[in-house]
Amino acid sequence: MKIGDEQIAGRLESIAKKFEELKGRKSWSPIHEHLPVIEGKYLVQIFQTKGYQICPFTPSTMSLSDDCGDHVGSADYRITRLDTKDKLEFASLMPHLIGDHHFYQGGPYRVDPSYAIDFFGLKTGVSYKQKMETINYWQISLDHYSFSISRQDVAYAEENCSEKYDVEVGVTAYLMKGRSGYNHNKDVMKEANLFKKRKLSRLEEDKSYLFITCSENFDFSQAERKVGGALLCDPVLTGSYLYKFKEKERAVLDDTDTTVQTQMAVFLENGDVIKLGDVIKL
Repeated sequence: MKIGDEQIAGRLESIAKKFEELKGRKSWSPIHEHLPVIEGKYLVQIFQTKGYQICPFTPSTMSLSDDCGDHVGSADYRITRLDTKDKLEFASLMPHLIGDHHFYQGGPYRVDPSYAIDFFGLKTGVSYKQKMETINYWQISLDHYSFSISRQDVAYAEENCSEKYDVEVGVTAYLMKGRSGYNHNKDVMKEANLFKKRKLSRLEEDKSYLFITCSENFDFSQAERKVGGALLCDPVLTGSYLYKFKEKERAVLDDTDTTVQTQMAVFLENGDVIKLGDVIKL
């Protein structure tokens, strides 16, 4: 029994999804001190590209929302094994190309299947598809992160909110519901203009919002915090903010998924050689 394309694709995709989840949970920068380590042994870097790559098997008559058009790539991953210093690089579109089209590309973007099997130690009969979970979360809804408010705005929130939360000292969250009878224009800039005018009553009908006021600087990105039954994922600073209630899937992490700090705070690259230095777990 041989290792299948779906196993290789699943392994690449699981690394990418865990990387994205770790990146979202930490104050992380690709060029500064925090770098993700997956499963305690794979150190991951990402390099964003200026453009994007669509699936070459997408017919030109299709739009990006049709069939394979949903799969686009705009980044390259570099995985380094901490024990052997071996590296594996792949474009973000490769899990789809390998898993759905059995295509490993050529040239510098080729993923050699034999090397990938050895690199990850893949075994026959094992599924490497990443486990996912569905979460509800709050996301800042405006183009700009803060808008001015008045005492009347806060008074309106106090009177009309469904629930009120004292998140921290100086941080208050009001769970707001959209009002009926208002034909909301979904254009983002028009939405932003509404809140510049402090029209808190003009929220989209049947939608949930979280209106947050902060009197001091706070950063919630270091810890997951539930407000109104949903995760507050974005950092919050001084000012006032409006969050929309959303749902998404995220990768399930384990105790070995973490961030690390190298002795020199950043990776030093000399050609194709990465000097890892001493790795210190935070």
